[in-house]
Amino acid sequence: MFTTPFMNRSFVCFLLIFSISGVRADDTVRSTQEELRRRNIYFGDIDGRNSRELEEALKRYQQRKGLASTGSDDHDTLRSLGVINRGPNEPLPKELELPDEPVLKSDARINVTAEAHEIAAETGVSAASVAPDAIAFGRDKSAMRTATANHRFEAGNDRALESGNSRVFAGKNARLPGSVQDYVNSYLNAVAHNRLQDELHFYADRVNYLGNGWVDRRIIEHSLKKYYARWPHRNYSRPEDVRYRAIPSRGEIVVTFRTGFDLQNGQAKARGKTDNEIIINAATSDPRIISIQENRAR
Repeated sequence: MFTTPFMNRSFVCFLLIFSISGVRADDTVRSTQEELRRRNIYFGDIDGRNSRELEEALKRYQQRKGLASTGSDDHDTLRSLGVINRGPNEPLPKELELPDEPVLKSDARINVTAEAHEIAAETGVSAASVAPDAIAFGRDKSAMRTATANHRFEAGNDRALESGNSRVFAGKNARLPGSVQDYVNSYLNAVAHNRLQDELHFYADRVNYLGNGWVDRRIIEHSLKKYYARWPHRNYSRPEDVRYRAIPSRGEIVVTFRTGFDLQNGQAKARGKTDNEIIINAATSDPRIISIQENRAR
C-alpha cells in the first residue's frame, strides 16, 4: 500500500500517544493498589494490572466511604483515594466523612496464619491447634472464603418463621429462649462495651466470621482486642426491624437486622449504618452465633 512520509509520521505519533496513555493507565492502577494496600483493604500484587481481587477491594473501599459500590476506579473513587487531585472548582465527593483507617470489623481482613502464630507466641499453644487449615494446608484467605461460600444454608422444605417477637422459636431441634429482638439487643449491648468476654460469650467455638471464613474463637478474641484499642468508644442503635427464619433440619435461626454505629477514638469519629446477618445455633441450651456478616448500608 502506498504511504507518504506524512502518513508514516502520523502513525508513529499515534503509537506514541497510545503507548503513553497505556503507561498512565498502568500507573493509575498501581497507585490505586498502593493506596488500598495502605488502608489494609487490598492484599494482592502491586503490579499495575486490574484483577478480580482489586475489583473486590475497590468495592469494599467504596462501601466504606459511601460511594457507589461498582468495583471500578471511577473519578470519585480515585479522587477519594488521593490518586488524582480535586480541581479548584470541583465539589467535594459525595461520600461519608469516615477516616481512612478501618472502621467496621469487616473493613480489615484477618490474617489467620499470622494471628495463630501470635496467639501461639503469647500462650504457648500450638498455632496448628488455633488455625489447623491455614497452618497444615497453607490455605490463604481467598481459599477459605471459597470454602465458606460452599457452606450455604439451603432451607429446602424447612418451614421459615416470619418476622415477629414470639417468646419461643422452634423448629426441629431449634429453640431460642426469649425473643430474637432481645437476643440481638443483648448482643449489641455486649459489643458496645470493652468487656471482651461479654462479646465472646455470644460466639461458638468456630465462627464463619465477617468474610474471613471459619475461624477459631481465639482468633476472634485476638482481633477484637485490636479493634477495641482502635475504637474504644462504641455505640450501636437498637434495630427496629429484626427479621428471622428457622432452618429446623440444622437447628439454626438466621437473623437479619440494620443497626447504626457511632465510634470514637479521641478526635477520630465515624458513624453510619450496617446491614447484618447472624446465624444462631439454637439447638443447644446456650445458643451461640456460628456465622456473622456485615455490610455498610448507604
